[in-house]
Amino acid sequence: MNTPGTGGNGLPDLPPEWGRVVVPDDASALAQEAAQVRRELRERARLATRRRFTTLRMPLVWLVVAVLITLAGLAAVTQPGPNAAPAEGASSSPATPPAVPTGRPLPALDLVDSGQSPVPLRSLLPVMIILVDGCACPERVSEAAAATPPQVN
Repeated sequence: MNTPGTGGNGLPDLPPEWGRVVVPDDASALAQEAAQVRRELRERARLATRRRFTTLRMPLVWLVVAVLITLAGLAAVTQPGPNAAPAEGASSSPATPPAVPTGRPLPALDLVDSGQSPVPLRSLLPVMIILVDGCACPERVSEAAAATPPQVN
């Protein structure tokens, strides 16, 4: 690998922009330059870390906000409401409806029967209203109609 200009040692020439390279006999002469190189490398690493956290900052903020909103919604849903008192007759039959509506009265709502006379729903408790618009279940509607008192259609 002897190329012209290498002095016959088989090594290629150094790039000209490096200038004259001097290798000292004592390595302690390079201590100041080594400290400067270490400082530059630490600064580059610090900038790279800062750049990495800068790019992750907004996604992390959105993630924290989403988790906080989820936790707030979960706390709101699981909190007992004002009417969350346990039922006194828990052992009674669930098919037995209460005599009066719990909490508030039934609104005054009158429906018209087949004879076009008004039927007040407040006087007929318990009440079941079936909306049959587009219903494909006529047997269920006729079963419910058969279970009603004779004055209601």
